[in-house]
Amino acid sequence: MSGLAHSPYHTRTPSLTVAVSYAGYPSILSNSSHAVSRIIIAAKAFGTCGLVLHDDKLVSTSRKLISHALTGFTIQRVFH
Repeated sequence: MSGLAHSPYHTRTPSLTVAVSYAGYPSILSNSSHAVSRIIIAAKAFGTCGLVLHDDKLVSTSRKLISHALTGFTIQRVFH
């Protein structure tokens, strides 16, 4: 039997999948559009979950959130 079957990631995969499906891109933007740091934290969570679950859609969502967060910068690299 492989070591993956007993890893913490393997046992938590169903919970992780449910948690990620509950939080969606539109709700994050509507609830945190004024707080760029929250969007970046959400992007990191989506990206990490995408890598663990091997889900390219989650990684893509992470990239979209980062792109949105970067629009919060002005030319001087200061948040609005």
